[in-house]
Amino acid sequence: SVHATDYSNASSTGIFDSYQMCWSGFLCSLVSLPLSIFPEVENTGHNFGCTDPSIFGVSIPIMSLMADQQAAMFGECCFDVGDVKITMGTGTFMDINTGSKPHTSVTAAYRTAPLNDPKACASLMGLKPSTTKSHLVRAILESVAFRNKQLYETMLRETRIPITKIRVDGGVSSNDFIMQLTADLFGRKLVRPQHHERSCLGAAFVAGLKAGFWSTQEELKKLQSSDRVFLPR
Repeated sequence: SVHATDYSNASSTGIFDSYQMCWSGFLCSLVSLPLSIFPEVENTGHNFGCTDPSIFGVSIPIMSLMADQQAAMFGECCFDVGDVKITMGTGTFMDINTGSKPHTSVTAAYRTAPLNDPKACASLMGLKPSTTKSHLVRAILESVAFRNKQLYETMLRETRIPITKIRVDGGVSSNDFIMQLTADLFGRKLVRPQHHERSCLGAAFVAGLKAGFWSTQEELKKLQSSDRVFLPR
């Protein structure tokens, strides 16, 4: 058996030191956790071992471990600084490639993206006798796009990195209305791939590179196909 994880999962715990590239002894001491319980941290593309043959009938090598949003980023081929991907499913996750150095938030935006109010309540305002169900549905869909705009503006202020491209994925991205309004509010082109679930593809890309099925990231870029491009109006 193997007790290991990768850097993308380790960094998501809040206990991994992204500068020293190891588990933080200081943070572990704060929560009274021994360092010995944490797994070894390996590259995302790594031979982590094999599955037990009793599970699938054969032993399958595990060539990649990857957290979901990092996997979606890789699946969208956001390999260059300034590349952005927005995954919209159960939640909305907006990520930007900041390069090879960790980006430190100095504005506390990391915990207020873009707002952090646990007591916030929703409301529908301006209702009239002529208001229909369609009006309410449109208002809800618009709220998603405006929330995207808030996130986008927060990201621009926080990173100050020129945006090179924006790709969207996840189940909600299949809604053309939300995507078009988001493009309008951003004033930027959005590209939606043919297949919206990119996390699985990203993990497969990394595993394929590690196994030698593909040789370079440029090969992966050539596999990209777009379903629709949304231009700001």
